[in-house]
Amino acid sequence: MCGIVKQLTKALIERCLSAELDHHLIEEKSEPEAERPKNRRNGTSKKTIKGEFSEAAIGVPRDRNGAFEPQTHRERPEPLYRL
Repeated sequence: MCGIVKQLTKALIERCLSAELDHHLIEEKSEPEAERPKNRRNGTSKKTIKGEFSEAAIGVPRDRNGAFEPQTHRERPEPLYRL
């Protein structure tokens, strides 16, 4: 049972991060064309999140300009309990 919960939590966090990057890229598109850099997705970087019972590796999406700062997962996040 814990394996399923761990997989679902990992999938949920990755979907949230992906949606957050989508929002970030859409906000940049609202800037005038001349000021807007060509920014888009640029793969993922692996991060390990810690929970009460285990750890899980997640893929944090990146953008080409390196301007994306995810709010869902930070450098020193609170532990995810019941992971």
